[in-house]
Amino acid sequence: MLTTPRNTHAPTGRRRERQVPQPLLHALNTKFSDAMKARRNVQSVRLTYDACRSRLKSAAPEKAEALRTEMEKSEDEFVLAVDDAMGKMKLVVETSQPLRALADLVAVQLQYHKAVYEALAEVSPEIDELVVTNEALQNAPSNTPIQDACV
Repeated sequence: MLTTPRNTHAPTGRRRERQVPQPLLHALNTKFSDAMKARRNVQSVRLTYDACRSRLKSAAPEKAEALRTEMEKSEDEFVLAVDDAMGKMKLVVETSQPLRALADLVAVQLQYHKAVYEALAEVSPEIDELVVTNEALQNAPSNTPIQDACV
């Protein structure tokens, strides 16, 4: 006989499921996001710096001084961007809060999936029994009352 699955989540469990991702989402939306933006900025500034160096190498002597000034300015911007990115990346790893939040989320998900597994394991034999019974009824001789009723 099929039974309805047990309610495996107490109200505190639901509340915990909603609370767990918040610190993780906050970290992803702020610290990780800022670090990734800073990293992209470093890549962009590096391209500008490399372009300035290339122009200086192939420049005519009369334009070299202006291009050297431009290259030095872009080099300073690159150094500032690297320092900024390193600071933001340090903020990501200096606290274990995001990892703790991730561990909590994994624990809640594991608990949920264990409960689902138990519920499915409970009903699976009953479903298998229904399949066998149904197949037996379908393969029965045509003079059974069930098949006569369907005709």
